[in-house]
Amino acid sequence: MGARPRPRPGGAPRGRQWVLRDQGFERVELWAATGNLASQRVAEKAAFTREGVLRNAGYVNAGRVDMVVFSLVRGDPAPG
Repeated sequence: MGARPRPRPGGAPRGRQWVLRDQGFERVELWAATGNLASQRVAEKAAFTREGVLRNAGYVNAGRVDMVVFSLVRGDPAPG
C-alpha cells in the first residue's frame, strides 16, 4: 500500500472560485493529448466539460498529436 498525499482544503472548488470569480475570467480551457488519460481524468474530476478533439493541434516528443479540449465556464454548476 503506497502513501497518498492528503487533499488540500478547498482543492478544485476553491481554485475554480479564484479563477472565475475573483480573477474575473469567463472561460478556462484545459488541453490534453488524446493519449494522456491521466490529464483527462484530472479535468473531469475538476468538473471541466469535455468539448471535443482538435486534430493535429499539439506537439509532443513523438511529433504532432490530437488534443482533447475541456472548458470551465462561469455559470457552470459547481462540482459536488
